[in-house]
Amino acid sequence: MEILSMDQTIQSVIQTIRSSALPDPIKHWLTEKERVQSQKALFLCFAQALVPGFGGIDKSCQIKLNTLVYLGASGIYEADKVYDIQVQGLAIQTPLIQSHFCLVESQRILSRLFEEEAPFWNTYYQRYWNHFQELTQSKCINQRLDFHEYKNLLRHKYALLYLVADILHHLSDCQYVDHYERLNETLEWFTIGYNIPNEIRGLKTDLDTQVNNYAWWRLLEILPEYGINAGELSSEELHKMVYFTGLAERMLEESLQAFHKAKECVRPLGLNLFEGLIDARMLRNKKEMDILHEELASVF
Repeated sequence: MEILSMDQTIQSVIQTIRSSALPDPIKHWLTEKERVQSQKALFLCFAQALVPGFGGIDKSCQIKLNTLVYLGASGIYEADKVYDIQVQGLAIQTPLIQSHFCLVESQRILSRLFEEEAPFWNTYYQRYWNHFQELTQSKCINQRLDFHEYKNLLRHKYALLYLVADILHHLSDCQYVDHYERLNETLEWFTIGYNIPNEIRGLKTDLDTQVNNYAWWRLLEILPEYGINAGELSSEELHKMVYFTGLAERMLEESLQAFHKAKECVRPLGLNLFEGLIDARMLRNKKEMDILHEELASVF
């Protein structure tokens, strides 16, 4: 079985999209150089990184899988901008249009991998349902997020990331159950490591748009130590307090710990590309911590 390299994966996805029936503006957006570069470290190669754990997935299936995952992730992320009220009014048109075309094309490709009556579709729609349940859960801003609740929320938020392992599990006729279960545990830690920095960066936006935020609940626990009443601060001031209290640094360290656990969990499967993707996210965290140290040193 031929396993596509990272460069082969990216080029095959770009070529597949460019030769598709998608409208030219959508194809251009999906394959423009800056976007490809930004997606290279995760969604363009995410599916390919898991392929070696599931035996003989042929080259044609690999290309289809990589393409549909990139399209699906792009579609979901564009739609989330609207669902999370990051964009409003006329500004919602572009992300909604882009999302619609990406999701339709992703599902069209997926339907070429599985027969209409395949049991996979039950899993597919359950994952989709779970993803949209997170939209409701994240609006429950008075629901305290401890670590256990945060993990549960992320299982829903990133339900479609788990779908990649589901697809490979079913394409390989469920022959690699141990690998599949190990990957599910790995993805749980991976999504924690991946999302914690987003909680820190996005605190002000989440407070302004009434979205529940893990960093917010962590901040509420420590503000009394500084004699500060959270209700007396603006969202911008609260965001700054995440940094000044040292909470941001602690949470970034927790993110790195989660990534380490993901690597430990997946290592027996020999998924070198996936470990490389984890390393890239860890490096990003470390750089963010270095910048944070420099900024705090200049203030104090």
